Amino acid sequence: LPSLTHLLVGYSEGSSPTLWASLTHLECVQTQLPLMDSSLKLLPAVEVMRLSRAKITLAAHLQECWRLQTLDLSFNRITSVAKLPQVMGCVTHLSLAANDLTSTQGLDHLFAIQELDLRDNLITDMGELVRLVRLPCLESLWVEGNPLVAAQRTFTSTLLSHFPDPAAVRLDGVVPSWRIVFAALTLAKARRRTQKIGIGRENSLKNVLSDSFVGLH
Repeated sequence: LPSLTHLLVGYSEGSSPTLWASLTHLECVQTQLPLMDSSLKLLPAVEVMRLSRAKITLAAHLQECWRLQTLDLSFNRITSVAKLPQVMGCVTHLSLAANDLTSTQGLDHLFAIQELDLRDNLITDMGELVRLVRLPCLESLWVEGNPLVAAQRTFTSTLLSHFPDPAAVRLDGVVPSWRIVFAALTLAKARRRTQKIGIGRENSLKNVLSDSFVGLH
């Protein structure tokens, strides 16, 4: 398949311009598709879109897919999702597994996301996953296969410790055990204590500097 235009526009030539208007499912899997082009505007009713196992490097042109809820872009060549919130609205299930992502920047603004699949990417920094805790609807997060998962023995409890309710999030399809939840809550408590101490020390330093500054006058 050389392009989506070839499929959506080419196929509809000589037919009604509303040929695709009622389509709710689009699956183009295991193609050589290089990009997501403007022909996607012909799919205002699509709810499920699967464009996996292609050569896509950027998620784009989804602004007029108003009803899109499930988007599968796994096994592509996407390196950045920073601009994804600008082109995608109320998607609830998003798969970006097996791409080339090192950062989750942008994903933290997809506030309707319930399930997010980031397996087998190139994420090495815990902070890239921690920023996802601000997603209010997130129920399931898949991250196995990223370098930082194998690098940290306490990865699961450490990541879950950043969530408001560690028991409410399925990580890699697994509901956390009470042991993991307890460990996560313990880590979160210790982190808050450390931050509180740090703030106290910072305020003390500010007072000392302020007094010193006053003394100079």
